[in-house]
Amino acid sequence: MPKKKDWGTASRSSARQASKKLDEEPDSKATAANCVQQEEDVVPGTFPDDEHNIALPSIEQANDSYTDESSVLSDFTQLAVNDQILRDTQPIPPSKEMADAEPPAWALPLIAALPLLEQLKPDQAKEKKKEQSVPRHSTPAEHSAFGGTDFKPTGHAAHKSLTPFGDNQDAENPDYDRRARETRSQPDVFEDDKEKFEVWLFSIIEHLKDNLECFRNERARMTLVFNRVTKTSQELLKSRYMSEDNPFASAQEMLAQLEAIFGDPDASTTASQALNRLEFDIKRDDINIFIAKVNALADKAKIGISERKRTLFNCLKPGFDPTGQLRRLILNPQESYENFVDALTAAVVSRTEGYEYRQKSKDDQRDSSPPLRRKSERHVRRATTPNISKPAVDIKKLVNLTQEEARIKGICFGCGIQGHRRAECPNTKHVIQAFRRTRLEDPVDAQDLSESDEEESGNDSDY
Repeated sequence: MPKKKDWGTASRSSARQASKKLDEEPDSKATAANCVQQEEDVVPGTFPDDEHNIALPSIEQANDSYTDESSVLSDFTQLAVNDQILRDTQPIPPSKEMADAEPPAWALPLIAALPLLEQLKPDQAKEKKKEQSVPRHSTPAEHSAFGGTDFKPTGHAAHKSLTPFGDNQDAENPDYDRRARETRSQPDVFEDDKEKFEVWLFSIIEHLKDNLECFRNERARMTLVFNRVTKTSQELLKSRYMSEDNPFASAQEMLAQLEAIFGDPDASTTASQALNRLEFDIKRDDINIFIAKVNALADKAKIGISERKRTLFNCLKPGFDPTGQLRRLILNPQESYENFVDALTAAVVSRTEGYEYRQKSKDDQRDSSPPLRRKSERHVRRATTPNISKPAVDIKKLVNLTQEEARIKGICFGCGIQGHRRAECPNTKHVIQAFRRTRLEDPVDAQDLSESDEEESGNDSDY
């Protein structure tokens, strides 16, 4: 009898497999059936607790030195499980039953939160576009009219009549006709007047449009624009007009550069502010000119025709419409702006005629009758002094008059008139004038009078 081979002490793995031999053999068929049933009913990866349904390979290494039936059966079972794992991990295409199936209860909060998550998620495309966008009222360097590589016109310079013939100033005009003749009227010369720039620009655009067939190439239109400016405007265009390194590409670029300097980018705001300050004065303003001015400012301010009636009414002084007729026309949407203008013009004309008639009536009444005496002249101070007659002074009597005689008679020693003393004599000026006349007429009496005055000069009496 041959000697049995010594296999050594059984390993931990072989011992565990031997102990499970009896349990695995009866249930092998049930295990296979259970795997097939799980494949049909359960979709792996759909629910988070599917890990217990997937058999993972053992991480323990078996001892290859021992081989028996239990190990072979275990290897067969392991191969079946691995095959099941491969089938479960393959993506299953969605079916109609899966689409119509109701989601489990635990997934409902997540599904409800999806719209909120989409709103909170930043839009990368918009963020990138926002970073690359240009700030308001600014022009990229490549689009600038002051030497940009990719010029793009804005404002009035973007008019279609100014579209260049090509990429450079030598581009030929496809509509050129050598038999065409340019109109005699030429645009005015721009002299750095900012208030007239817009009108000048419109005249240039109209001239280029009307004489399109007369320009051979783009350089011819550039020459016209350069000759229609002077002073600082011409100096501004001169450098690039004659430059070979960075020349103007078209007449449109020249006009865009002038508009960037002399144009008003906030014309609508300026017009709105001017409308707010505008007020009609019936004694000074002409109503037709005033309405035209309001319409011009409203066009610049981009005010619609539906708001023109209220805009014009706001320019009138308070109390101009006491009857409320103009206000009713504003509130009535069926009344047009033209009807409102006609009613306003008629009201202004009527008030002007009434004012002129009242002024004329007052002037006629003032000329025909003297002014009425409305105040008493009792306490009115006279403008001129009353005509007081000069006192009759007899110089010869004054010569012989003594101070004692004047005191006895009660007369003034200076003028010989009663009623006052010499210190209060109001006729001193007349006495001096009479003395001068006597001196010229009779030198002898004047000499006696002068001697008498010298003798009496030392007497300081009140009489």
